[in-house]
Amino acid sequence: MADDMLGKVVRLIVNVPATALGRIIDLLQKLAAKDGETWAVALGKFLRKENPWVESAPVDPDAWVDELDLTTIETRAFEFEIDPADTIEAQRDAGEYTDHNPNFTTAVFGSCRKITEGGKRKVKVVAFRIGRSATRQQAIRLRTRLNLGAICVQHLLALGAQHKRAQQELNWIVNPDDVGSVDGESCVSYLYGDGARRNLDCDDARSEWDGSTWFLGLSESAV
Repeated sequence: MADDMLGKVVRLIVNVPATALGRIIDLLQKLAAKDGETWAVALGKFLRKENPWVESAPVDPDAWVDELDLTTIETRAFEFEIDPADTIEAQRDAGEYTDHNPNFTTAVFGSCRKITEGGKRKVKVVAFRIGRSATRQQAIRLRTRLNLGAICVQHLLALGAQHKRAQQELNWIVNPDDVGSVDGESCVSYLYGDGARRNLDCDDARSEWDGSTWFLGLSESAV
């Protein structure tokens, strides 16, 4: 195959104008040098009519988040109480779910509890719906633009226990912050609801959630 390519080069080069032979020799010398691969890459860009010496800016797959019109984002605000003394199991059971993932235990999600001191307190969270598919990282990035803070598993569980009807209305409510290890996989917690059931479950932290999903953020006007 190398001989065939060499033969093709020889056959073509006899038709190259004499005025260009010097450039051909220069190019071949550069391709044969130690940094020949650099020249080969640059030549490929040149043949595609690209500037071979301009570094392409890395593509940011999340850039659309910064360009999104915030007036298109749907939001719902909820207030509820959180008692730092409640365990994950106590909060889970208070939700009276149709079904819940058995991994909602102190052993799995206990380290995600951020409200651990003081007495009962009222908090305010905002659920927001992007309207297009998004990962948890993209949701967190957008949440910053909405001036909302991070939540924890206690907020999700309190919402499920104290706003049962809202869970059925919103269908999918995701906690984008906490990542627990379930059977060796990194998972985030979420609430699911419809007219007949209310579930507490978790899913792969790398998942892309569809446009009907609501993510949660802590309101700066928490009370």
